[in-house]
Amino acid sequence: MINAHEQSEGRLFLQLYCHDQEQMAQFYESVLPFARVSDYIHGTGGGGEGYRHLVLARKDNGGAQIHLIHAKSWEEKALIGNLHFCVSVRRPLQIREFIEWRGLNVVAYHEAPWQETLVFQDPAGNTVSAVAFAPEVVGCGS
Repeated sequence: MINAHEQSEGRLFLQLYCHDQEQMAQFYESVLPFARVSDYIHGTGGGGEGYRHLVLARKDNGGAQIHLIHAKSWEEKALIGNLHFCVSVRRPLQIREFIEWRGLNVVAYHEAPWQETLVFQDPAGNTVSAVAFAPEVVGCGS
């Protein structure tokens, strides 16, 4: 587990593969029901020609910043969507705690010195992979 940086912020990235916007919305609301939408941006941006970014920034009661980034438009990626959640917390976020607290079904777990990866399913059966990085390895863009 990543727990050596008790005085710094932790980072958790969730990557969700889903088939349509309705499925995306169901997952977002079921996994992060405690947060409120505080920002919304939709337009073209970095990541290559034709990429679009849909950003929903949420803030929970504990001050955790949560960013949802939809990296490609649904039209360009008709069969499957690729979403990235980035959760910034005031203390290192242990990924197992985050997942188990929400009652999600863990199907695989991998640990390395610089990161930990969890594959799980949400209540609707969507398969999701989550990666938590040590704070100095990668930042969380807003």
